[in-house]
Amino acid sequence: MEIGEANKVVDHPRHPYTRALIEAIPVADPAHHVEEIVRLQGEPASAIDTPPGCRFKNRCPFATNKCAEEPPLVGDTHRVACHFPLPHDVLEVS
Repeated sequence: MEIGEANKVVDHPRHPYTRALIEAIPVADPAHHVEEIVRLQGEPASAIDTPPGCRFKNRCPFATNKCAEEPPLVGDTHRVACHFPLPHDVLEVS
């Protein structure tokens, strides 16, 4: 769903799925707190019968009709397969 330099993808995820995966990593610091955690709902897309549009649309909290109809375009440097990528500053992992 997202390709780029490892530290940029991990420190500043742009795809909701990448963000959810990173937020699921346990942190052994009781003071660590993430303000807004993305909770994944729904069923994963079939790997055999690939649906039209975005493969993550059934689980994405930001999905719209556009996501069901058109596959997302991918950028150039920090590539994100999403019609509505998250801003660079949504999650900063320290």
